[in-house]
Amino acid sequence: MEVIWTGKAINELVRRTGYRVGTASSIRDLSKHLEHESSRELVRQVAAEVETMCSGFSKDEFYPGSTEVLESLIGKGKRMLGFNGSNGLTR
Repeated sequence: MEVIWTGKAINELVRRTGYRVGTASSIRDLSKHLEHESSRELVRQVAAEVETMCSGFSKDEFYPGSTEVLESLIGKGKRMLGFNGSNGLTR
């Protein structure tokens, strides 16, 4: 059960803060309170992948960790253009 909670915690962290220089470190911080090796291993693997992905970022640069903002903008654009309930814009 802890490994599931850990995965959800990582997902929520990235969703809230996006990908930036310190994201891998924030993910590693999650392992401080973990009891099971499988959960700590998940944190290590994800943090290593995220660190590689963010290694070329400048200090102030970040990328969203969720598509929610994009989806919201597409929906708003549809409403503004009068595509009420139609998928014509994104098709």
